Amino acid sequence: LLGTMARLAGLVAYAVLGAAHAQRAGTNKQEEHPTVTFASCTKTGCVTDSETMLTMDAQWRWLHDAQSGNCIQGDTWAVDASSCTTACSVEGISKSDYQGTYGVTEAQGGVRLKYVNGQSIGSRLYMMEDESNYKLFKLLNKEFTFDVDVSALECGLNGAVYFVEME
Repeated sequence: LLGTMARLAGLVAYAVLGAAHAQRAGTNKQEEHPTVTFASCTKTGCVTDSETMLTMDAQWRWLHDAQSGNCIQGDTWAVDASSCTTACSVEGISKSDYQGTYGVTEAQGGVRLKYVNGQSIGSRLYMMEDESNYKLFKLLNKEFTFDVDVSALECGLNGAVYFVEME
């Protein structure tokens, strides 16, 4: 049963990612990525890499048609899923919306995520290599460390970092 559920979850993820891959970019708001700086270290020392852009998961973005109508009504597509890629656009997020709507703020040495921010709950971010590609980490025989300040994390919440391979 567990194997069947895993295969089903994989198929659903593949279908969703396939539809999102061909999605049109919106023109109402320019994307303004928050950034984070990180360092690459070897036995001889650390080198601070340049700032890396972060982007919000598409689940939190406005998906609309040419007349600014929502492409998702409740939990269903307003149009069929295959038509959505040509009829609907995913909007960018401004830095003020990252902060005001989604609770994502740049902070010294990283970012701060506010779990509940008004009507918005959660904020899933991805690191970008450039404007069009996710950052790929090759971790074989390498160490990846990060600090999470959980002193203000509310009871029952998870302050974790996950790795997901995407194209």
